[in-house]
Amino acid sequence: MSWRSAIDTYRQPLSIDNTGGGAGAFDATIPIPADWDHFWTTVQSTGYDLRVTGADGVTVVTKLDINGFNTTNKVGTLEIQDTAPAAGMLQYWLYWGGSTLG
Repeated sequence: MSWRSAIDTYRQPLSIDNTGGGAGAFDATIPIPADWDHFWTTVQSTGYDLRVTGADGVTVVTKLDINGFNTTNKVGTLEIQDTAPAAGMLQYWLYWGGSTLG
C-alpha cells in the first residue's frame, strides 16, 4: 500500500461502519481517542497537518472537517464525507506529521 505523500510522517488506520448504509454518499463522525499519546505528541497544535485518505492510502476523502481540535486537552473529531462503493466496513487512513503542511 502506498503512502499519500513523502512528507507525511505518521498514519493510523480508521474503520467506518457502513453496514447499515449502501453505495453512495455518507457522513461519518470519528472522535480522535485521547489515549493516542503518540498522535497527540506529534500532531501540529493547529491540526493543519491532518489528512484522511481512502483504503488505497492515496485518494483523499471528498470532504474532511476537524471539529473541536485541541492538543492540550487531547480532543478532536473528524467529520468525513465521502462515497462508499457498497454497504460494509470501510477502511481509511489518517495521516499527520507533515512538517511542511500548515
